[in-house]
Amino acid sequence: MMFALQADSDYIWILEKDSVPGEGYLERLVRLSSTPAYKHTLLGTLGYDEQDQCIESTGADFVTRPAYRLGGGLWFLHRSWLALDLFRPLVSQDRGRVVSSYLNHIGVTPVVLPLSHPSQSHDATQATPLAACASMPSSPPPTTTTTPSSLVFLVDQAEQFQELMPLICHRRGTALDTPIIHVLSTQLSSLSTLQAMLFEHDPKCQASSTLVLHPLSDWLLTYPQHEQQAWQLAQTLLHQLPLTMARLNATVLIHTLRSTHPLYYSLSQQHPSITTIRLPARDIQHVQWIMDLPMVALENWHAGKIQLVVTTDRNPYGLTRLLRSATKAHYMGDAVDLTVIMDQSSDRVTQRFVNEFNWQVGEKHLHHRIVKMNRMPLFVESWYPQDSDHDYAILLNDDLDLSPLYYLWAKQAVLKYRYSGHEDDGGMVMGVSLYSPRVMDNDPSGRKLFTPSTDKAFLMQTMTNGGTLLFPEHWREFHDYVTARYADIRKKQLQTIDVPLARSAAWTHSWRKYMDELMYLRGYGVLFPPHQHSYSTQYLDLPHHTPAAAKDDEEAIRALFQVRLEHHQAASLPADLSTLPWFDLWGQPVTSNTELVLRGHRFQPQVSACPPPPQLLYDPADLLCPFARIVDVPVDQVSADVLPTRIATLYVTDKPTPL
Repeated sequence: MMFALQADSDYIWILEKDSVPGEGYLERLVRLSSTPAYKHTLLGTLGYDEQDQCIESTGADFVTRPAYRLGGGLWFLHRSWLALDLFRPLVSQDRGRVVSSYLNHIGVTPVVLPLSHPSQSHDATQATPLAACASMPSSPPPTTTTTPSSLVFLVDQAEQFQELMPLICHRRGTALDTPIIHVLSTQLSSLSTLQAMLFEHDPKCQASSTLVLHPLSDWLLTYPQHEQQAWQLAQTLLHQLPLTMARLNATVLIHTLRSTHPLYYSLSQQHPSITTIRLPARDIQHVQWIMDLPMVALENWHAGKIQLVVTTDRNPYGLTRLLRSATKAHYMGDAVDLTVIMDQSSDRVTQRFVNEFNWQVGEKHLHHRIVKMNRMPLFVESWYPQDSDHDYAILLNDDLDLSPLYYLWAKQAVLKYRYSGHEDDGGMVMGVSLYSPRVMDNDPSGRKLFTPSTDKAFLMQTMTNGGTLLFPEHWREFHDYVTARYADIRKKQLQTIDVPLARSAAWTHSWRKYMDELMYLRGYGVLFPPHQHSYSTQYLDLPHHTPAAAKDDEEAIRALFQVRLEHHQAASLPADLSTLPWFDLWGQPVTSNTELVLRGHRFQPQVSACPPPPQLLYDPADLLCPFARIVDVPVDQVSADVLPTRIATLYVTDKPTPL
């Protein structure tokens, strides 16, 4: 059967022993395979459904049926679908299982083709009754054990193997779905050579049942001598790779191949069932936390799209500092788009800089406002999520500076708490802060120092100006809420919502007032980095010409906002978000998020006629119900017989009012 790999034809016809086709059967297969419906199908004569029940293919109704896997008989498939590993020595019934599993993995559906047809010349006759389900060997009974999931590292050179060793040898925590790690080497290194390199890196990191090394000779059988050139070998490896991934039960592949490598582009075009993660070598020392992620999070590595949104005015120096720090950051091979929004009064220096700025991580988009606005609409209108819950944005102002690890911190939080398959926050976390604040500004008596009683990451019921990654569903809710609230304040003034003892209640033209209202009413919070770690810092624009006596005060003020940036390692986050401490709007510790939710529920009847919904819908409608009241309606002609009709909407609660 190895001759099939050397065939020059577009299609391959494989016949099991004792299978003899009828006179017109091949013509029938070729015609079907050229139709759109069967172009991407594996046509065969014997098969099983998902319950491992035999599919009868001898009926007279000439109806093809999709199969979960094929048995023996006749197979007709495209030459490009073949892989060397399909032809390892196997018993007949196992070969059908292996072929079907591989082709399913690359998106080819097995289809059972009936043997009977009104035209007898199209029958497939067989020396033995293989077409009959009764003669097919029974499938082995289903097993209750499942194959552990696998994570594959693809290395091409010794240098890449050494780069990935910190991840390969990382000792995972107590994750329930600890995968088996497979290392596939595309070089002709022996197993002993790979083991020696591991031992040199870490004597405790050795091949075992959970760390399996596959030299090229193990997973690539043979290839002609003249195909040892890079591109031909790359094509051979690509044919082999999907089958290897399927047999290893692996859905995630990690590599560090350079963009000039023959395999680089092809790996990015792999089947959607394989998540390919390319890690730049410079990032690996900072991302060992990815080995503590559950497999489902790694499989969703590319699900969430994070972009940067920068607002700026007449501050070219600050904008330059911010964008240059963003350029130096680690992005783990992700494409991150950048949007810069210039206010109407932005100067020529700013405009020229952003036009000439070279952003290589993703696409660059520029916007320029033509009307001068205050800070609230500039901030709120800077971003709106697309039609999905996988669109994220980090909102930044030009007075910030970023840590090289800021994106790693944000990406880790998104993967761990949004794509790990056990999101247990109940929707109460609405974003991830880059900044670890030292001052709280919501106390009625003024600003107060904030020192959390924990050295871990924490959740707090506030949002700062220090840069925040926003979750899409919460931002849509805030967008709807602030639109309705601001319109009501400027026009009808049907509602008065002032968070008790919050300074922000007086900040009518600041987005913070409305954000604090929503967070207090809902019990929302933001994830903050540990106090000793910060991934952004603020630079205050204080007057430059101040008396000498005021210099010390000026430096002290700056020190409260300009914190030390983290440059060494992104803080590791626990798998369970509920283990992190919570703080309220004023920076005071609370027992849990439940306490904050109850505060909001107790406050809502005082400001809205509608009760809280039984479940969170990310819709602020229940917070925006004005109470019924008598309203004076001016009438132009008091003596008129017919007064103008006035429609009023009354909101009632679900609780009866006692008489």
